[in-house]
Amino acid sequence: MTTSRSASRSRFDQLTYDLDRLGVNRQASGRVRVAMHRRAQLKGWVIQAATSTTLSLAAAIYLAHLMDFPTRAELERPDIVSGQRMTESQIRFILAIPKWPLFALLTVLLTAALLAAFSMALEDTRGRSFWYIKDTDSFKAARRYALVMVIADTITACADAYESRREERAPALRQVSRHLAAVTRSLRTAYKYRGSVPLRSHRRQILDMHARQVIAAIHKTEERLDRDTQSALQELSEILLTISQRYCDARVGALLNDEQIEGVQPGPDREWLRIVAWAALSTGAVILISRLGLSSGAEPIVMIFVVLIVMAIVWNRKVRQAFDLLGIVVGGP
Repeated sequence: MTTSRSASRSRFDQLTYDLDRLGVNRQASGRVRVAMHRRAQLKGWVIQAATSTTLSLAAAIYLAHLMDFPTRAELERPDIVSGQRMTESQIRFILAIPKWPLFALLTVLLTAALLAAFSMALEDTRGRSFWYIKDTDSFKAARRYALVMVIADTITACADAYESRREERAPALRQVSRHLAAVTRSLRTAYKYRGSVPLRSHRRQILDMHARQVIAAIHKTEERLDRDTQSALQELSEILLTISQRYCDARVGALLNDEQIEGVQPGPDREWLRIVAWAALSTGAVILISRLGLSSGAEPIVMIFVVLIVMAIVWNRKVRQAFDLLGIVVGGP
């Protein structure tokens, strides 16, 4: 299979190269280039934040070890100097000091200090700081373009499959389907991340219907991969490029033309089933944990952990989107 990814080639140039390999006579717009640049900024921020958090967490654990909070048995031992034991009220006061909040506060303070240090120390020769994301607005601006990067990766997979030899065609097509699954997961909530629609707007129901129609149109074209592979790969790439450019232009209600989704039935919306399943499973898990006889300190932590696991199972699509930040560090911007 042709190796398409080059370390010396920017992500936008890679997208242009992939479209050329597919024979698509269109180019990505400047808005797509800006979106990819934003995502590159987010990658730099995540690397800094992950490094700072890891270092500060290790430092906080070490400091907590040095603090070595005493146990009740140790507090009840006679003092070597005075030969007197601590009173019950003194013991209760020391044991009542919240340990984990202090540990969490220490971690947060160390993380903030390390991030500030990175911001001041990591500057290029022209004095520009590598502190890429300076406020929440720029962070959200970078976060909302996850769909653009997922689509770019899918087009790369389509180009690889398009140029693959016969014995390599099957695994290449599997990669295309896996990337398309990531695209459809992102499409269901793309209009929410784009930030152009108010939270409780009546437009959201219409946009959700349109997103499901677009997903159905993608699936319809994907079905042709087993019959007319080359043509289907080209058409998929053109569809994805259109979606990407319309999304960057905030045209979330017209990600595809009317003729492209005409007669396409949107898939069912099963979100309410997920809510019911999550509520039932979480309630059952909490009741079960409460009967295990765990300590009062461990029980709420275990409950929260189990509820999050249930949420990850029920909302698999949204959980994968939440891990997108990690993905851009591991797999590129």
